[in-house]
Amino acid sequence: MCKYCDEFMEKHEKYYNELDKKWVLKISESSYYSYPKCAFTPLGNYNKDNWECQTMVKLRQLEDHHDWNDDESIGIVKISNGYLVMTYYKGRGRTGNAMIMCDDEMRELTLNDAYRILEER
Repeated sequence: MCKYCDEFMEKHEKYYNELDKKWVLKISESSYYSYPKCAFTPLGNYNKDNWECQTMVKLRQLEDHHDWNDDESIGIVKISNGYLVMTYYKGRGRTGNAMIMCDDEMRELTLNDAYRILEER
């Protein structure tokens, strides 16, 4: 799990929602949040099976360009060696793709890439 998902989990009280029969995080007296499911494997590789990964949330907040088509979103972040291009559900949730793209390269984002981008911005 990335450091931002860890911090988020530690910061908020865990609460069992009897109605949905699942654990959630209590954000405020009236606000609850699903557990994040990190977008990165223990080796730092990107994992499409994620939900509200806090590193990806931070990267989406840096977008230089955003477009929305029904429930699908795309966000682009200018980085020192090209672009970070992300596709995701609405304005939240799962980030389906996160790619580093430049003139001569296209590859999946890694956790090290994500941390570097966040440090640069």
